[in-house]
Amino acid sequence: MIEYLLPHQVGILGIAMMLLLLVFRIPVAIAMLIVGFLGIGILNGWSAAMSVLGGEAFVIVTFYELSVIPLFILMGNLASVSGMSRDLYDRVLQP
Repeated sequence: MIEYLLPHQVGILGIAMMLLLLVFRIPVAIAMLIVGFLGIGILNGWSAAMSVLGGEAFVIVTFYELSVIPLFILMGNLASVSGMSRDLYDRVLQP
């Protein structure tokens, strides 16, 4: 039965499944992963879905624009631990 679904039917079923997973309080990222994996598997085959799953994880991890987020968190922690952020705040509030 799944082999005979048209792409727009798979999309409608995917949206319904996404909403159902969100109703069951599945985290959005996990729900999107499940729906996307099943959609690609139904439309393009399961070997293609496994290939996309592995390749997409690598692309997201190596995305340069997102690599600065951990560095900003580290910078904020260092400023907080060293007392620099408190000193800057106190300096701004001085008359």
